[in-house]
Amino acid sequence: MTLRKIAWLLCLLLAWFVANVFTLMALDGGVTWALGLLALFWGSLWLAARVGWSRLGHLAWAGSVAYGIGVVQWLDRIDTSQGLPRWLLAGTILLSLAAFSWVMPILVSWDGDRRRPKPVEPLPVEKPATPEQLRRWGPKD
Repeated sequence: MTLRKIAWLLCLLLAWFVANVFTLMALDGGVTWALGLLALFWGSLWLAARVGWSRLGHLAWAGSVAYGIGVVQWLDRIDTSQGLPRWLLAGTILLSLAAFSWVMPILVSWDGDRRRPKPVEPLPVEKPATPEQLRRWGPKD
């Protein structure tokens, strides 16, 4: 593993940590803040898939995973106060982790890839002259 890969992994870990802190602040701030932050993560993931920026896509995916873990931490606070059954809370936690780390990022990236503009075909170029043609042609050709 090269130093560049280690640095990139540390950058992703830092992005995950910052996104987790912002997620917890947004969830405490209200629904509007939480949905806005989620739209920021998934919008940047869509943009990365549409334009083809893999680094931005990795950062947005780390943010989406951090958002899912932040939702799990937020759900842990309400489990005893609401009197929910343990199996319902465990199922909700598994669904949120699956949705925020796998299902929705895959769907958002797929939609961004699908909407990516098709590459323009290059114009046909005339083949360069062969040495035989150059010998037969005169300076007037």
